[in-house]
Amino acid sequence: MNLENQIILGDCFEIFKQIPDKPIDLIMTDIPYLYSDKMPSKNSSFCSKVMPTRTDLQKSNIDNGVDISWLDNACRVMKTINIYIWMSKMQIPEYLDYFVKKDCSFEILVWIKPNAMPLYSNKYCSDKEYCLYFRKGGYCQPKNKHAAATYFLRDINVADKKDIGHPTCKPLDITKTMIENSTHEGDIVLDPFAGSGTTAIACHWLKRKYIAIEKNKDFYNMAVKRLADEKKILELF
Repeated sequence: MNLENQIILGDCFEIFKQIPDKPIDLIMTDIPYLYSDKMPSKNSSFCSKVMPTRTDLQKSNIDNGVDISWLDNACRVMKTINIYIWMSKMQIPEYLDYFVKKDCSFEILVWIKPNAMPLYSNKYCSDKEYCLYFRKGGYCQPKNKHAAATYFLRDINVADKKDIGHPTCKPLDITKTMIENSTHEGDIVLDPFAGSGTTAIACHWLKRKYIAIEKNKDFYNMAVKRLADEKKILELF
């Protein structure tokens, strides 16, 4: 497959057409989140704290979710259903419904952020993010209890977001754990919403092949640079 070990600039709905049936061992991705349109008053203290982050997402056009029809192609290209998807709370019901109807087993993995802003006016704190894992015979073999945990305690990665420049980058160590749990060396991992390239970098360190697709040119350039920098680091070892 000529797409292997590449970060590709393009829309995954189009790039999927270049991938034949069933070569992919795992999909690991962070889809554009869907957020509620009901925002607090611009004069509220809550709004003054959350709006900068929301504005970053809006500028990048990653706050309106994504058409769930991408899953039809995702299931076509996987050898068997074996997929991790980071998503917002609002997207969970739709994705659960899609995969449960396919008789998949699932886990809801959670990144818990102890240093999240303590904003709880008429709500629980926004101190976690969700990654749903679906499989239908897919490989899942954590090496130890730590790797098998369904939650990750990590502070908000402010430094990563500042250094990398992506508003929703996920911790590399969490990504590596998930990929290592659900693939073997040499397997092919697809990320159709590659963002800043974390999946590709994790695969490079873990000796997995990858196909990473990103349609935002700024994020694509960001991912290419990050991967090149990581390759230089790996050469030192």
